Amino acid sequence: MSQLRHVSYETSSERRYLLIFDLKGGSTAGRRRINRYLEHHARMIQKSVWEFNDFHELRDAAKLVKKLGRELVAFKKSDAIYFNECLI
Repeated sequence: MSQLRHVSYETSSERRYLLIFDLKGGSTAGRRRINRYLEHHARMIQKSVWEFNDFHELRDAAKLVKKLGRELVAFKKSDAIYFNECLI
């Protein structure tokens, strides 16, 4: 079993959060509601990946996504990098 090595680079003390989800299919009105919320409270990193500066805004967006019955992943953005030992 390979080991992971953790390397951390601190570039900012400001906390940021990421929300990743998929809204394909389902209610058009629900997708519009979520997209309007995201446009006002987050920054799009790439399609379906949004960055938040405020945890409460992230939580509210996650609730909207879950309300439509969609899967999502939310986590604190980090400058930590994990290397697989066999790759180094």
